Amino acid sequence: MKNNKIALGVIRRIIMLILLATSFPNMSFAQDSGIRAAASSTGAPMTPKEKYEIEKLQRENTKLDIEIQNGNRNPLTLAGFLNFLYENGALLAAVIAGIAGMVKYLSERSKERIQAEDQRFENIVAALGSEHLQERANAAVLLGTFLRKGYGRFYTQVFNLAASSLRAKDLNAEFDQSIYSMRNSLSVLFRDAYPLARDQIVATSGNSIIDTQSNLNAAHVMLSGSYLANADFSHAWFRGANFFRTSLKAADFTGANLERCSFQEAVLDEAVLRDVNLIGTSFDNASLRHAEITNGRADDVSFAGADLRHVMFIKTVLPRADFAEADLSEADFRDVDLRDSNIESADSLEGARFLGVRGLSPKQIDQCRKLGAVVHAFEGPILID
Repeated sequence: MKNNKIALGVIRRIIMLILLATSFPNMSFAQDSGIRAAASSTGAPMTPKEKYEIEKLQRENTKLDIEIQNGNRNPLTLAGFLNFLYENGALLAAVIAGIAGMVKYLSERSKERIQAEDQRFENIVAALGSEHLQERANAAVLLGTFLRKGYGRFYTQVFNLAASSLRAKDLNAEFDQSIYSMRNSLSVLFRDAYPLARDQIVATSGNSIIDTQSNLNAAHVMLSGSYLANADFSHAWFRGANFFRTSLKAADFTGANLERCSFQEAVLDEAVLRDVNLIGTSFDNASLRHAEITNGRADDVSFAGADLRHVMFIKTVLPRADFAEADLSEADFRDVDLRDSNIESADSLEGARFLGVRGLSPKQIDQCRKLGAVVHAFEGPILID
């Protein structure tokens, strides 16, 4: 648009000069004397109209010169861009060279940092395999530094190292302070690493459950005596794990495989166990007050002597479950299969509510009522096979 305007101005200037030349045949257009010299060369006084035309032409010339100069300086025009490069070429070259040097420097520094991190990780892993328990405990603490933001490539490795170490036979030996310290350090590392590694796998996988459980195997880990309250273990594979006397208050086990695990004397108050596999699992003498067990498969599970006050069993299969001497006061059983269980052997069913319970004989129902249970009639099939 700007270039078109300048071109039109040049054309208009030429036309005006032609008109003046026609009106003043003897006019001189010397560059230094300009249009005023051309007018005076006629020898005749100029009329007001002629003066006006000459002054107008002068203004047009001045304006056009300014526009041409601005156009040459405007980097958006070809001429302006070429002038800009010509005037600032050395500076631009220096800037480009500086940027390239900085990029190269940062790239080299990044490579050096990654190599240093990898070397430090390898040294800690080597220490984790030491024969000395205290050195291994220190290594477990240092491994926790690789769970910070920006260390995502280490999350899965850290978890699997912790899980592998928690299966070590010497950690199952008789209790002493060094073993306790080692196990506690590894348990904290295990707890913190799992959700980070799981979420990373889920973010890059189309099948979160299968990929999580195949890449993060926590089967047969020894977590007894650990403090893992509020832990996020959803979709974890814990088959055969040992949680003896472990504090798991408000822990989340949604979608986890807990088959044949031992939670004896563990604390699972307010824990969430949705869509879990509890086949053959032991909760003997454990505390599960206000816990939720929903859509679970719990064949042959044992709650002997457990504190199950205010527990919610919803749409859960519990065939052959052992409730001997358990406290089920205010517990909720909704759409639950209790075939071949001994629910009537509970220590207390005071205030317990049975709605949609299946598999109990009339005698068992009478005994449950005598223990304080409120049993509601329900018609329909068992909801979970």
